[in-house]
Amino acid sequence: MSIPSANASVPYEVLQERDGIAFVCKPRGVASEPGLGHQRDSLLNGLVARWPALRDLGEERDYGLLHRLDRDTSGVVVVATDPARYDELRAAFADRSVQKRYLAVVQGRLSHPTGTCTTPLQRVRRTDALIVVPDPRGLPATTHWKTIARDGALALLEVSIETGRTHQIRVHLALQGAAVRGDRVYRPLLPPNTSGFKGPSDLRLHAWELSVPLGSRTVTVRAPVPDSFVADLPLSLRSAIENLTTSHAHGTSL
Repeated sequence: MSIPSANASVPYEVLQERDGIAFVCKPRGVASEPGLGHQRDSLLNGLVARWPALRDLGEERDYGLLHRLDRDTSGVVVVATDPARYDELRAAFADRSVQKRYLAVVQGRLSHPTGTCTTPLQRVRRTDALIVVPDPRGLPATTHWKTIARDGALALLEVSIETGRTHQIRVHLALQGAAVRGDRVYRPLLPPNTSGFKGPSDLRLHAWELSVPLGSRTVTVRAPVPDSFVADLPLSLRSAIENLTTSHAHGTSL
């Protein structure tokens, strides 16, 4: 990756800044880092505009970006503005002591209301898109899910992941019988004769909570659920989201 250019017009929300790191909320539709078609309008372009020192971390430290979300996934992203903090948190991601929780609205019927998928995943290129496929020779991946509420063909899930593979949640849930609402890429993985997929094309996947170790403490930061996530959902699911998020105050806990 070349040195990212600064672009102060990229939208994102600063959730908290502390101890050489910053937690931000990335909107749906914004790429995490510069790439094909998004050289100047990615989240990292916006972050560099606010924190120019990120450039000093260099490509070997990903200009401070510690992890990524899919372009169509909203939610919490953590970036280190200090090299020592980057190295500390990079090690925490590597040893899987960072906890990531998502909210997902799915369509279909999961094999079980609560469960775990550990199917290995392999990245492949299909025409001009990079996707992942189930492959026993692929990288290990672990996804846990819990059903919070259901209304007909739709369900609200709380999802946690131990690994961060490309499109991991989308693939693993589709393999279990339910696709994330708005996901058209991995719908073919669903069992035959699965129905009930009318609806909007925007992906209903939100990185709701991120917990990272900082010295002897664990800092947990939560991102508010965007209005676009709950748009057109049944009242029962909207109420479940409101109950879940208000029972965990937005912001930070130690």
